Amino acid sequence: MIHYLGGQKVALEDAEGALRMSKIGDSGKTNVSFRHLAMLAQVKSDDEIINTMGQNVSDRLNRMRNWIKGPHFPEELRIKIREEAVQGLDSGIINFLKVSLSDCEWNSNDIGNAISTCFKENEINPRNGYRNLYLAILGVEKGPRLAPILSEIERERVLNLLEV
Repeated sequence: MIHYLGGQKVALEDAEGALRMSKIGDSGKTNVSFRHLAMLAQVKSDDEIINTMGQNVSDRLNRMRNWIKGPHFPEELRIKIREEAVQGLDSGIINFLKVSLSDCEWNSNDIGNAISTCFKENEINPRNGYRNLYLAILGVEKGPRLAPILSEIERERVLNLLEV
């Protein structure tokens, strides 16, 4: 897949290419996908990732962090979690989301379902709902899928970012 960012051509390797780039011989084999490791490297510490996935991911993680810091990492994959709640968002939407995310199981699938159900039950336009959620968590109006990102962050931190 080829992405164009500000006139600069950036190739984002998919499937085989990403796997080839991220492996070193047989010892580099892990079950974590390239895209998932890119997300984890931006929201968790090395120790958290290695404790969860094992020492064999450390070389890939190191190379992933170097790529993320470099000029060729696609901007649309960059993740920066806010440190504190932002004011000026739609308080109704944010409050409904906070309640929904307080009550769901803390995994990607259930978080995604809670967000969708929240929008449907409260007749929230999904575009406006996601815009508010992205601004509250990442400080941008859109970005990578939120549920997998949220599942890797402590629930309490997410709920604190949903303070109005």
